[in-house]
Amino acid sequence: MASNRDLATPGEPRRQDLATVPERPQIEPSEMYTGGPFVLEMNTVDASWKHSIGWMERSERRGGPCYVVVKATFTGSLRVIERFPLTDAGWSRAWKALVRLDRDGAARVLDVLAARARVAAEAAELSALSAQSVSVLADVLYIPGSGDLPDIASGSRLDVRFLADRMVLVPAGSPRILAEFSYPDIETVEVGGPGRVNLWTSGQQAALGLAFGLEIGMLAGLMTRIKTVVRFQATRCELFAVDARTEPDVLRMRLSPGLWEIREARKAAGRPGPEDDAATGAPAAASTAASVVDQLAKLASLLESGLLTRDEFDRLKSGLLEGPG
Repeated sequence: MASNRDLATPGEPRRQDLATVPERPQIEPSEMYTGGPFVLEMNTVDASWKHSIGWMERSERRGGPCYVVVKATFTGSLRVIERFPLTDAGWSRAWKALVRLDRDGAARVLDVLAARARVAAEAAELSALSAQSVSVLADVLYIPGSGDLPDIASGSRLDVRFLADRMVLVPAGSPRILAEFSYPDIETVEVGGPGRVNLWTSGQQAALGLAFGLEIGMLAGLMTRIKTVVRFQATRCELFAVDARTEPDVLRMRLSPGLWEIREARKAAGRPGPEDDAATGAPAAASTAASVVDQLAKLASLLESGLLTRDEFDRLKSGLLEGPG
């Protein structure tokens, strides 16, 4: 025989869920204003609820800031029907008043509060991750290379964060780690590519100036794009990131703290990089890194534009990285 819980309408809140006062929400400064309440559920088109809860700014003469219970009218406007002090006790009273008046509205508010809590938790995680980051390659385009690649779609927008002991890949603006690499396993980080590129040649700029006037020609001269390519070579894979905001020289300086951490970690693990080989008299590969990554950037551009197939790209890239035989 089915229990009462099994017979309940899907999504319908159980009595004890609404009887428990939820945690008092954090109010952002932008959510507190005069002239009307900020309401947690304002879908006035949906008639499945009639009441909701929120807060508003009021002068001290009128009682000060307060929580409010509001009612949706048939015209779609909101009318404040009860006010409570902006305190823990006031929040508890406001919640109980809402549950008493409208259980459907209270259930919707619970959903909104849960969503707000998730956003706040993610923001806190991102803040903590930012505090741990010594360098950040922000909002770059991910291009997979070869090897045992992470499960990340080509063309994804990522942040590459260099922490104290590892490099992590996260969705742009998110703390969720998609892949991570310990520093001793990162063999090379190369920064290069064409950098700043004019969208119009000098001839095109002149033609636009003649056709549409001097100002248009000058504007065309200012229309540029930046394409900096960063190549990451790890022990098990190779991948690329394209930065459309920062020129190569500036990006190298920004990433310097993270690159330093990688060098130190590799030294401690007994895995010296090319710059360490140079100190012992071995040929230094670092002097050719820029030219290699520039050529890789050109290949990546051809692949992205469809002028090269993936097989052609992989073959040419392999030959480039292997160097002259």
